[in-house]
Amino acid sequence: MPDYLGSKSTFTLGQFGGHGGRALRGGDVLHLAPRAAASVGDQLPAALRTTLAQVRTLRVIYGPHGAPEFFTPAYIATFFATDWEVHFNSSRTGVRLIGPKPLWARDSGGEAGLHPSNIHDNPYAVGAVDFTGDMPVILGPDGPSLGGFVCPVTVIEADLWQLGQLKAGDKVRFVAVDLPTARRLAQGRHAELATLSHQAIAWQPAPLTSPVVMTCGEADKRLVARLSGDTHLLLEAGEPELDLVLRFRIHALMQALEAQSAEGVIDITPGIRSLQIHFQPETLPLETLLARVRGEWSTFA
Repeated sequence: MPDYLGSKSTFTLGQFGGHGGRALRGGDVLHLAPRAAASVGDQLPAALRTTLAQVRTLRVIYGPHGAPEFFTPAYIATFFATDWEVHFNSSRTGVRLIGPKPLWARDSGGEAGLHPSNIHDNPYAVGAVDFTGDMPVILGPDGPSLGGFVCPVTVIEADLWQLGQLKAGDKVRFVAVDLPTARRLAQGRHAELATLSHQAIAWQPAPLTSPVVMTCGEADKRLVARLSGDTHLLLEAGEPELDLVLRFRIHALMQALEAQSAEGVIDITPGIRSLQIHFQPETLPLETLLARVRGEWSTFA
């Protein structure tokens, strides 16, 4: 299988990668690559052999959109207490989930749309649980980079691999952890891949705290920073309304942050009145990133 953009995966919607840019069909022939290593009989250590539990645990960071702004507190409790079932219509684009209907804190999305799940288009992180109407979808690597739906939790970097192991009928349960725990787990996962040796990382569930980690300014000059997983920060400008001034301000903030060329920033994605920063926390700690954002915002807000 040839590499395409550095991967052997298939992006079926774009019709590229993999075997002819499509799903495999009966009669397809896949040739084995020549053996690259001379070793025979090597095995993974027993501790690294994945056991797929009856109910998978997906560890998440709470946010960016939680209660009581978008969901009722009672529903957020239900969300974490539910064993969600994987829908048959799932793929690398997104894993659809079957479970209890959400209880919304709003009657509608206001200017963003008639349904209470609607918000102005904002960037998404891979692993965000996106409520497209009343159905949650875990966004995968081929999913949209932005859209107009709320996301109450985001799967942490260390557990993203599990999304590729889910099939129709599987059950998953979400467990919230805090940022330090998420990063220890991510570093442990990287060490396991580098050394092929088990890394025992202690962790425990964390109580839910507000995903809002910074608020500065007021009214149309307000900027709110929300956690979107352990490697993404979502910035929202002003009130939830369509305003060209907000669009220009968020664009100016993006340009200012890009001009810094800060080490640890992977990419910056704009929305209508929002901006998402994908960053590497060990290189650029969250508090340092927030200080940079606050400093730039103060110069023109």
